[in-house]
Amino acid sequence: MATLTSQRDAEKEGKLNNNAAKKAAVDKNRARMKNTETQNPSRAKV
Repeated sequence: MATLTSQRDAEKEGKLNNNAAKKAAVDKNRARMKNTETQNPSRAKV
């Protein structure tokens, strides 16, 4: 069984990885929205 501190570190590590993945997904979505705006101006946000 892992000690409390190593368990906590592992949880922190997992959270960091999760945040990185979320940021990557958000960036991808932003890029896709930008593409939509340039390709189809009628769908652009005002």
